[in-house]
Amino acid sequence: MRACAIGCPLTPAATASATASASARDVNAGIALGSLIAGIALDSSLGLTGPSLVGMIMAALALVPLLALTAIRATRTDGTHPTSETGQDDSLPSDATHSLV
Repeated sequence: MRACAIGCPLTPAATASATASASARDVNAGIALGSLIAGIALDSSLGLTGPSLVGMIMAALALVPLLALTAIRATRTDGTHPTSETGQDDSLPSDATHSLV
């Protein structure tokens, strides 16, 4: 196996491996950061309720992107929504809706 210098093309397997390791690295960094913040909260005047409060705040912050995407989708008016003005799904033929039951 020859060493690759900067600029060598990556194979699909190498790309998938790099993506998976980046995802694992990000998860581990998030766990470490959350533990650090909870430890600081535990040492504060909050005491034993500190880590629970940190967890609750982090869970609420995780919902922010979901709520933003939901609001964007609900207010979208560019005609890319899958239902038409009649309320029927345009992606299925009219006779195919009966076979879904």
